[in-house]
Amino acid sequence: MSTILDTSIFWGNFLYYILESLVYRIIPKKKKNVAGKIVLITGAGSGLGRLSAITFASLGAILVLWDINEEGNMETCRMIKEKGDVKVFAYTCNCGNRQDVYRFADQLYHTVFVLDYFAFHNALRDPLLLPILEQEYVAPKVLNAILEEQVYLIMPTLLHVVLLLKAIISPDMMITLAETLEWTPPWLR
Repeated sequence: MSTILDTSIFWGNFLYYILESLVYRIIPKKKKNVAGKIVLITGAGSGLGRLSAITFASLGAILVLWDINEEGNMETCRMIKEKGDVKVFAYTCNCGNRQDVYRFADQLYHTVFVLDYFAFHNALRDPLLLPILEQEYVAPKVLNAILEEQVYLIMPTLLHVVLLLKAIISPDMMITLAETLEWTPPWLR
């Protein structure tokens, strides 16, 4: 194909998907039904994992709970079973490299940005710029992203700006900014 045609197709698709994402900001996507579907939840023994497990159970999903903390994982399992007739299976496992687990299950892909946020927050340690998000706030957002089959969930909103800057600023400029702000990235410590 010609360069002009290829470029036109690219920009047409680009504009279409931008408009589509704007429409979905106003009109939410139809959520998929997870009743009877098997949902794997890592870190189900506490925090965000536990809240996600409880919510998925309320939607009728069949749950597979993974956690290194056997006691916490079994407690989550008991909590879910007390609320109703739900199939839930709890396994104690040490997954080692957590990123491998996220690659294993595409639906868990959404939580990678949440984990990256906490790692980034620990690097900056400035709650005014990047507030610590409460798990009660995060869990419904993650669940909604999974049910709407969003590819990315970026939280908090300020990270949109950070990702944009990361995409357009050169590494040399980042180092200069870090030196100006007297901040050392964790990989240079």
